[in-house]
Amino acid sequence: MVLLSQSKEAAVQQAITFHNDRAFSSLQAAAHTTGAKRSTVGHRRAGRLPRSEITIESARLTAQQQKILRQYITDLQL
Repeated sequence: MVLLSQSKEAAVQQAITFHNDRAFSSLQAAAHTTGAKRSTVGHRRAGRLPRSEITIESARLTAQQQKILRQYITDLQL
């Protein structure tokens, strides 16, 4: 049974919840049920963050700085 209509990250979190609640005895079974990759579920369970939440050290601006700069430019154009 694969649960559809959810984001990939939601599927990963659901698989972790299934495994932690002992609904499934293995990460592989929980991942298969939600449609998430087993390796991704294992990585998230071990504490690895999704790529979208990892700050790149080589980036010149932080996400907050980018947001402020974008708003400033938008205001200037108006």
